[in-house]
Amino acid sequence: MSTSNPDRIAYLQHSALGTSFSAIVAIREKDIRLADKVPTVEAALETLSKHAPPSKVPTLYIHFGCAKYSARVDILKAVEAAGYKPHVLSFSFDVAVYLSQTGIKANPGDIILVMGAIGFHPSLGWTYMVCKKVDDHFEMLGSNTEDIASLFSMNFKHVIVDSSVTGMDGEVAALRHRFKKNFRVLTIVDHPLSMYLWDMIDNGSIKGYKVPEMCGMGLRFHWHKDNKKEFYMTAMLRPAKQSVKIDLADSGQLWISGTWLKCQFDLVKTYVFKEPANRIVEVTVTFGEDYFPKFDITVVEKTAITNVPVFFEIYHSTTEGFNGFYISDKRLYPVAYHVKSACEVFEAMTKHAGTTKSIGIDICYDQFYPFDVHKEIIAALPTPRPKVCCSPTQYYLTMILKLSEIKCYIDEYVALAIRRHDGSYYEFGVLQKTANGFKGIGTGYSFPRSFNFQKVVIAVTKGISNCCWNNVASTFPGKELIISDWSKLPDDTRADFSRHQLLGTDFDGYMVEQHLGMKFVFEAGDKSVEIDKVFETAFDNHVEKLALGNGKCTARLKFTLYGNPLEHFVKEVAIPAGNEARCAVLTLSVDEYLIPTAEIKVEMTSIPIPNDFIAKALQDGTLQFFLTSSDSPVVFAPCCTDEQEFSMFMYYPNVTAPINGNFPNRASLYARIAKDSKNLNVLGVVDHYPDKFTVSERLHRRQLLNQANLPNVITVNGCCLLYSLELARANANKHVAVGETAIVMSDDIAILKRTPTGYKLLDVSKRDVLELCNEYGTNFIVLFTLGEHHIPTSEIVRRLKQRVAPRKFVFSDPTHDTNFLPTYYHSFFNGGDFDGLRVADYLNIEFTITFGNEKRAFKTGYVSWPHNLSVEIDIGEAMSVDVAAMSVADFMSIKPEVVKTFKMKTKERRLVALTMQILHPYDLTAKMDVLRRGDAPRIVMIQRHLDGFCQSVLTGNSSKVESEVFPTAEAAIKSCTSPHGCPLVIDVALATVEERVKLFDLAKQHGYGASLGMHSICLDINKLLVSCDGFECAVGDSVFLTDLSQPSGRSFAIQRDDAGYRLVRASKNFEKLRGALPAIRRAFIVKDADTIVPAAYDGLNVVILMPTSSATTSLYQFLASSIASNASFSRPHIANFAGIVFTVKWGKKTQNVEIGFASVPYSDIFVFHVETAENLKINMTSLSSSKSELIKQFNFKTPANRVLIVKLAVDRYLKPSATLIRADRVPTVGLKFTSDNQVLIHAGADYTGDDSIPAYLSFTNEFKVGVSAQENLKTCPKAVVYDIVRLLANNFDPSIGKDPSWKFRVWREGETGIMVDLVKTRALVTTLFAIIVKCTLTYINQHCNGAIEEVGIQLPSGSVISEDMRCEISEKLGVNLIIYYY
Repeated sequence: MSTSNPDRIAYLQHSALGTSFSAIVAIREKDIRLADKVPTVEAALETLSKHAPPSKVPTLYIHFGCAKYSARVDILKAVEAAGYKPHVLSFSFDVAVYLSQTGIKANPGDIILVMGAIGFHPSLGWTYMVCKKVDDHFEMLGSNTEDIASLFSMNFKHVIVDSSVTGMDGEVAALRHRFKKNFRVLTIVDHPLSMYLWDMIDNGSIKGYKVPEMCGMGLRFHWHKDNKKEFYMTAMLRPAKQSVKIDLADSGQLWISGTWLKCQFDLVKTYVFKEPANRIVEVTVTFGEDYFPKFDITVVEKTAITNVPVFFEIYHSTTEGFNGFYISDKRLYPVAYHVKSACEVFEAMTKHAGTTKSIGIDICYDQFYPFDVHKEIIAALPTPRPKVCCSPTQYYLTMILKLSEIKCYIDEYVALAIRRHDGSYYEFGVLQKTANGFKGIGTGYSFPRSFNFQKVVIAVTKGISNCCWNNVASTFPGKELIISDWSKLPDDTRADFSRHQLLGTDFDGYMVEQHLGMKFVFEAGDKSVEIDKVFETAFDNHVEKLALGNGKCTARLKFTLYGNPLEHFVKEVAIPAGNEARCAVLTLSVDEYLIPTAEIKVEMTSIPIPNDFIAKALQDGTLQFFLTSSDSPVVFAPCCTDEQEFSMFMYYPNVTAPINGNFPNRASLYARIAKDSKNLNVLGVVDHYPDKFTVSERLHRRQLLNQANLPNVITVNGCCLLYSLELARANANKHVAVGETAIVMSDDIAILKRTPTGYKLLDVSKRDVLELCNEYGTNFIVLFTLGEHHIPTSEIVRRLKQRVAPRKFVFSDPTHDTNFLPTYYHSFFNGGDFDGLRVADYLNIEFTITFGNEKRAFKTGYVSWPHNLSVEIDIGEAMSVDVAAMSVADFMSIKPEVVKTFKMKTKERRLVALTMQILHPYDLTAKMDVLRRGDAPRIVMIQRHLDGFCQSVLTGNSSKVESEVFPTAEAAIKSCTSPHGCPLVIDVALATVEERVKLFDLAKQHGYGASLGMHSICLDINKLLVSCDGFECAVGDSVFLTDLSQPSGRSFAIQRDDAGYRLVRASKNFEKLRGALPAIRRAFIVKDADTIVPAAYDGLNVVILMPTSSATTSLYQFLASSIASNASFSRPHIANFAGIVFTVKWGKKTQNVEIGFASVPYSDIFVFHVETAENLKINMTSLSSSKSELIKQFNFKTPANRVLIVKLAVDRYLKPSATLIRADRVPTVGLKFTSDNQVLIHAGADYTGDDSIPAYLSFTNEFKVGVSAQENLKTCPKAVVYDIVRLLANNFDPSIGKDPSWKFRVWREGETGIMVDLVKTRALVTTLFAIIVKCTLTYINQHCNGAIEEVGIQLPSGSVISEDMRCEISEKLGVNLIIYYY
């Protein structure tokens, strides 16, 4: 610090966010702010120099705050360039200021901890600063840790916390608790910075507190993503010098980054070693008076690299040209930098003296496959050509799989859903697991339908939104969805991949087999064809032909790489006009380096002209003469694309005629129809509307038709035309009887039911085609495409046909069309039904009713019009009701539009009947009737509270909740003086059985209406769900839900099935919950704005839920729905559950029956083998308590080996009960199924057979059980089933519980149960169990005397045969089965 006494000083302030600068001149009396928050340091210095030039104020004081290394360098350079001598105020200055503000009296040896804001700006963050009193000054001890626990071992005499530091309540509380009397909170007095500077200049300290300047810098040495070393020079006085030794192994680079206290690490220095070798280096760091370190590096030891696979990499940058690297064990050694051609790189590579032979060359780019550059690189490859790694899609797909961490068994199929780089849509494909990685099978939306797969990898670039997740989930319902996020790709993966690819290794089992990754499109005139070569290898002379007209046109070939929409042009040829029928012929080849070569020629051909249109060669005059002179009946059908390109056709009984003319809009098209109708025998007009049609578009279409006054207009959904034509092409009525169903599939799957007059649409789905066939009993499937660009390959058609066999499968090829259109259109007006093939018009509309803060949504399903949908709604005191509508088909892009608004004249409560009406596809409206006026209905809810029981009164139309706390539940019930029959919900989680009975008896006596017992966990989770918007979970999916807004908030695992949402598990420890359910990949979090999401959620797709204004009324509706036991509540919710565990005791044995999250009312039959016990006791324990309570005891008068069948139940009041159904004595003959696939046989003294047989069953041409079935595992593994006891488990979920070693296919088929596919047959697992029992009993009969009338069967605990199934199997086998568990 200067010893002179200047009359003024200048200092530079760097803003808290680092986005602006201020320059201040200070005299003894005041500060003068010359430049205030200017954007650059140069601008601040320019203003400063005009008023306080360096000649008058030579020294400029600077406080950097949390500026990074590079920013500090730039600022100091600018200060020196302006002629000032910089003086940096470091964190030593900050500590002196903090000490001066406290006035602490410290003795030599005292250690002081300061927790303060960087540069006194709380927005810059906080840090810990540790100093020690030494003689007349304080020395910094250099703590740079953010781990507060590491500070607890230090003996601090004083702990000072700046009160302006926020968001650190936990750390502050921990310090206060640990150091108690030594702890103090400091409120900084906001003095100007100059006040402290004047004190330092005049006295060499701040109010007597002197802290010498330190280096204050931490350094990080980084030479590989897994190798780094850090040390800190924070507490070293300047000047300082320190050395560090580093074993770089064979790394080719060393990066040195630096940071000041609490700042980000910033690159300081880079060393590049051009000679490949193993090295140990010593780096000496010198910190002088100029505030920045200097580095000196010395190689201490150097050895040659041997036996390491090395390769070259050529890299092209759009801005830097070509670069070349020598790569050894992930280390990069540059051999050519920023050269202009690939030849220069290869020349440098051939001169480079490597210690081991190169395994090949890797080609990569900074943008996705620049085709012209790629051709240049391949042409420049040295001779003989080395092995080359150059497939972008092979790298892309391999890394997608590796990032997903997917686990598959050999031959398993995996579907891909790849988000395109522009984020617009997904591209689909299928891969198959091999012994060494994966191989590509095919691409396209329809392709996954041809394969049996359970896993879908979703490739995204930066996470996935709720909307996109739901879109993919609806596309692949019931499948396991696995996110692969490209933004989480680690460093050096390209080098890792290239090394494995060049060596031919499997890259941890994720390497995708080499392929071209190319999709070609051949265009000629207005024709085009797609050539899918994505998963093929190099090929020669692929030929395609396209028919040409006689006019001039252009033929071209272009391609894209899989997963990227960027087009690359290969060849283009101009074709002159001609007088004969011609075709363009393409001959295409692609070599192993992804270089396509193409030849396009023109050939004369005899391709027939389609007969479904009048040839365009007809002159306009001839066509007009034909149209105006014909008396044949005609039907008009307008056609358009996205309401932009309009055209029109006239359909005579056997001829289709296009109408020439320019139609800029639909109104002009309708006007042309009206004009031509005056001179023609017009039957009518068929006006198609799209499935995705907004309310405003429907209204506009109706207005246009009314204005045009067209004759006999019939409106038809455009999809009805498509489905009808495909049924006609496939001759569906030959295969589908009245009452049966047919499937018509393309992008979506339509399920159609045949009626006496045609077909009716039942559903449109994206589910698996086999599941739909089984659900609807469909035996006829039609696959069609929507254009020539999307025609599936013969392989797709073959595999899909194989999947749905033995059902009838038809591929409808649009290139071989027959003209059904005239017959279809005329059938609307001649009383026909298109030979019974016409699909009836339909709509699927979602109506949304809004009143006050409430919204209710109702879907019509697929219905014909006119159609009415009526509902009753309590709208409370709302003064208006809006009814809006939208097409369900386009939920991703449109919002409901209001079709009717009802206004109220007076503010009073109303119950109304609303009828949503579809009068016509273009006329959606609604009507409303008031059913009742009066007071709002109430629900009283009593829930356990910290201080007793909280009574809350909820109404259906008020956001206000009236609450009061009472010491007991009885007092809360009695407090309501006039319940008037209002319902009551009581939290009985901790109540005994006797208390539960008394509470509900008391409620009945006191005048309450319907009552309901509910578990506190159920109440808590539903309060959470109804208070927020945005929670979504697809059917078959599971998610986490956590409440971070409460200190003791629980975390929940929730699964959605066909019946709704159910709770899987709850815990206060999220890490434990996630560890127990690793397959769950999504989490929904409720939190305050300031709460940071914990690290335990890293790797999950996290969605923050937003609070809703209708939380209270939604909670009311949920409780009302639960009390009424109906499904009227549409928001996500968990049904009321039992919340208890039954503990069953006999003799010295105990068995728990956990029914915790089962919905109530609940009842089920359980079997207990009590052996010779004298009694059976059944206790109950609540999930929220450890207290056990006896609810039933069964006593036995005589000793016997018994099996008891007991019914356990929980009613709507959460009152448990136990009923003895039957007591059986254990038979002499017994079978014990073990978890290691054996059936142990106990059959008496005269039994001479084996003691056990393998529990294996196979089916080839007949069922086999035992050893012979086990032997079939070698020859036909997919036809052999085992692990029967696992498949019988009541909690077995095929989507997550399948064993990768199983070759047989298993799935859950609705309410039917678990199904098993054995190639030539499929059956319920209970049926297969019965076959094993039957074959085993046949075997026993062959080896003992006497008929078997009764047999005892032991299954592992958790495996279940229901009582109904036991009776059914017993009846079919003619043997009474007594089933019990061990």
